[in-house]
Amino acid sequence: YVEAMLLPRLLRALAEQAPGIDIVTRRETRYAGDQLEDGQIDLVIAPSMFLEREGLHRQRLHDERFACVLRRDHPLGDGELDLDTFCALGHALAAPFETRGGVVDDFLAQLDRSRRVVLTVPSFLVVGHAVAGSDLVATLPRTFGEHFAAILGLQLRPFPFEMPGFSVSQFWHERRHRDPAHGWLRQLDFALDAK
Repeated sequence: YVEAMLLPRLLRALAEQAPGIDIVTRRETRYAGDQLEDGQIDLVIAPSMFLEREGLHRQRLHDERFACVLRRDHPLGDGELDLDTFCALGHALAAPFETRGGVVDDFLAQLDRSRRVVLTVPSFLVVGHAVAGSDLVATLPRTFGEHFAAILGLQLRPFPFEMPGFSVSQFWHERRHRDPAHGWLRQLDFALDAK
């Protein structure tokens, strides 16, 4: 998510302002708190729910809502994507931690409903391409859904029921808090994410 949405803007800005900086990204956030603590990584950008712990600083970058994407010529056509239709369709799921479900499934369970996840992959990028070539629907952060709609010609649909969104934040350890170069990078991320 961050690699596709923020990284291209960050690389352009670094090429102009700080061409000597090298970036290495990792997708795994399960151990990010420990890796920030022991200095293996410098900064984490992730949904806030993944990294709440003592000793870390956090700056909210933006709030996100969910949306659905379908291929442009999906059999649903212009029909309404209501809760019943949503549950009846086959779904593609991005599960970076290799889980069998996600927050949507947890929320559906509260409504005593479920969906069939036909495809589970570790990356949002794969989900967009899978939806573009199939009759599957995917639930994505709205910003990512808009990105896929533009580059892959997908339909972007409102999420069919009210579900809480989430915040994307950047996290860093106390040891980096007063580092001027680190502070500059955090401020750059904040400014670029707002664009």
